[in-house]
Amino acid sequence: MRPILDHLLTAIMIVLIFLSSAYAELVSFKREYKYQASEADSKLTSRTISLEEIKRILLEEIGTYLISETEVKNFDITKDEVKTFTAGIVQTKILSEQWDGSTYVINAELSVDPSEVKNLIEKYGEDQDLKKELEESRKESAEAMAEIELLKAELARVKGLPDNKDKMMKDYKTAVDKFRTNEYLEKGVALNTYKRFEEAIPFFDKVIENMPGSAKAHLGRGVAYYMSGNREKALIDINKAIELKPGYAKAYMHRGILYRLKDDYGNSEQDLNMAIKLGPDLGKAYFQRSVLYKKMGRVRESRDDMKKAAKMGDPKALSIIGKKSWR
Repeated sequence: MRPILDHLLTAIMIVLIFLSSAYAELVSFKREYKYQASEADSKLTSRTISLEEIKRILLEEIGTYLISETEVKNFDITKDEVKTFTAGIVQTKILSEQWDGSTYVINAELSVDPSEVKNLIEKYGEDQDLKKELEESRKESAEAMAEIELLKAELARVKGLPDNKDKMMKDYKTAVDKFRTNEYLEKGVALNTYKRFEEAIPFFDKVIENMPGSAKAHLGRGVAYYMSGNREKALIDINKAIELKPGYAKAYMHRGILYRLKDDYGNSEQDLNMAIKLGPDLGKAYFQRSVLYKKMGRVRESRDDMKKAAKMGDPKALSIIGKKSWR
């Protein structure tokens, strides 16, 4: 019996050592934030704004730490760019929340693995299309928060104008709902970026539930579906994205990829041609058409597109062209 217990204790110790080493990489920051509610605020709007503000403060601190105290400082990258990459993988833990009807107090902890951030910057730092997409998501959330602050300030000045105030309070709630939806969209985009596709789907579900006319959410969910193996649902979502936004170059590109995966080369070429026509600076579209042409046996055209993709900075194209087998 004793040898079995000894082996069991040894196994437990190994697991504990492994877990402690796995979590040792996490860097955590804690803060408290107090939000003074306006007349237009409810508990829900106060919580939404408080959570965003404390995340913004903590991301600022994490960005400063990463760029000054870790290997991330060796990259030619700004603190804002570090925050953009970090926002998608940060782990947020709500420690406590209090609401007394006028003040919302929230304590939160944000944790991040510096080595994971470093790996992401190494992998995606040169991908201009990807950086632009992440930055757009953050910008949309910032613009929504700015709209909330503007409406809140205007509401404080309209005492004695009940009719106008009622409309403004309704607009305020709509702005907060929009902000919360943008947060879901930002999270879905980030999870797709980091190839956590199944985790991304529920966030896109929430966006589409609240904002069914979002072409970006339909495309994001479509990409998550086909990367998770559900091509039929993917095609429905990507078709919807194109219906909502007929000039959406990325949607045509992803539908072209999907058609190629289904061995429908004719429709794939047609969509990739349209993606390049609508987005001539979309390096990924040239890369994907190069892959398609190679499968179709059109070697010269494949090489030409690969060179164009590399010239535009597409990291996959640059990697392929850099190999001896390419030359």
